[in-house]
Amino acid sequence: RRWSGYVELCEVVPIRSGTILAFAGGYLWRSTDGGHSFSRVHKVDAFGIGRGRGIMPEALVEDRQGVIYYGEYHRNQDLDPVHIHRSLDDGKTWGVACRFGAGNTRHIHSLTVDPYTDALWVTTGDRDPECLIAYSVDRGETFHTVGTGSQQWRAVDLLFTEDSVYWGTDSPESQNWICRLDRDTLAVERVCKVDGPIYYATSLCDGTLVMGSAVEGGRGEWDDAVDIWLSRDGRHWVSTPLAKRRTPRRQAVIRFARGHCLPYILATPLNTAVFSEALLKLDISAALFSSVAN
Repeated sequence: RRWSGYVELCEVVPIRSGTILAFAGGYLWRSTDGGHSFSRVHKVDAFGIGRGRGIMPEALVEDRQGVIYYGEYHRNQDLDPVHIHRSLDDGKTWGVACRFGAGNTRHIHSLTVDPYTDALWVTTGDRDPECLIAYSVDRGETFHTVGTGSQQWRAVDLLFTEDSVYWGTDSPESQNWICRLDRDTLAVERVCKVDGPIYYATSLCDGTLVMGSAVEGGRGEWDDAVDIWLSRDGRHWVSTPLAKRRTPRRQAVIRFARGHCLPYILATPLNTAVFSEALLKLDISAALFSSVAN
């Protein structure tokens, strides 16, 4: 807040060079001294009162070549063009890598780099024709569509294994699922029903897949609690409730730390009756997985 004049700090990403990038208050900020000082380097147009939040928390990412990307997220009721922006110089300057034409999509939910192929994956929403999962192998300039046209393809975070891609659907008004895409055949299957829309996800160094359900107050939710869903094989999932929603007028969600190869879950619930805005270290107990083998 001291630097940006704005309360919410949406995302912080340390990149391979040692530079730290942050999105706050409608700008991208850059630090080269370990976070002691930041300078504004880029204005995010899709931000402001009545316009939108600018960037979703999972839509600022770096690939293995050091190219950095972000995707625009705003209300966009008129379905104006939406852009993926790219920096080739350690976050100093930014240009448009890809433009989704008018009428095609509302906003970008996430950008994720596939750790097995270094492809850049994008997810978009929200209505059926606007939902898309696709990937790029040319640094975000063109995208190959995996699926579009229904709530099955409305997702935020993606998780990757050697043979599969996983996501939870983000559909507050209908039944939500954890879905699996087979990399070889591109066939998609619904693996597990979940209790609400899935926003954020992560994976641990032992291969455990982690997803968190959100509460928006829609018809597609079983209860008023955020849950953590876990799987060790991608097919058998178990859940444990974390907390009830605190304020009905706001969404309750679970953010996960984006660290590499963590042996435990680092999570921050938001708008929950307990633990809200706290950083939680959650160890995975053997008891929680007792039903996986059955």
